[in-house]
Amino acid sequence: MKNSNIIAMFVLLFLFYGCGESDSCKNLSWEASSVADSSQISLKASAGSKCENYNDYYEGDLNQIITKIQSMKFIINKECYAESDGINDPQLVDCPDFVPETMEFGELVKCEFETPPDENTHCAFYGPELYFKGAEGGVVIRWGLLGDNNPQIQYAEKGGSSFSYEKDDITVEGSFENETLTTATIVFTWTEDEVEKTLEFSAKVEIKE
Repeated sequence: MKNSNIIAMFVLLFLFYGCGESDSCKNLSWEASSVADSSQISLKASAGSKCENYNDYYEGDLNQIITKIQSMKFIINKECYAESDGINDPQLVDCPDFVPETMEFGELVKCEFETPPDENTHCAFYGPELYFKGAEGGVVIRWGLLGDNNPQIQYAEKGGSSFSYEKDDITVEGSFENETLTTATIVFTWTEDEVEKTLEFSAKVEIKE
């Protein structure tokens, strides 16, 4: 009986002291509006200002990607067509007001990434995420990057949208056509009278000086 008690105590002690909290597969994030006292947070336990601690875990230059995104200006080919009775070819009409002429990306307001797994854990990694203010007030645009080490901007051939946001129950997704990042497709989706509607536009990407 005494031996059983000793074994039980040893197991409890092992569980308490030997199984410390792992640093793997944690979601680390930073927000511009955060009021947390950074002096009380270990650098290794936080994303750091604008996710500067990404390089504690992975290789890659997030600042370079952030600057690249902020330098982009999307020129939307804003042409809308509608079918008319008795006319075979769709007619050019005014586009809805929510479709902008251009898209730009301002201040970085949030970013997050996941720490890598260790030998005892497994987690799916989807790449870091960056959030920018849009040109229109109140819009925050999410960019999902591809890969952990040396992450890259996503494009259609790799699957998934490059960026997305929602405003006034309208979902907007943008996808680069290929790795040159010079042309893109912008898709607007919303519901009207319980019917889902979609508008798709091509866009040219210019780099601001």
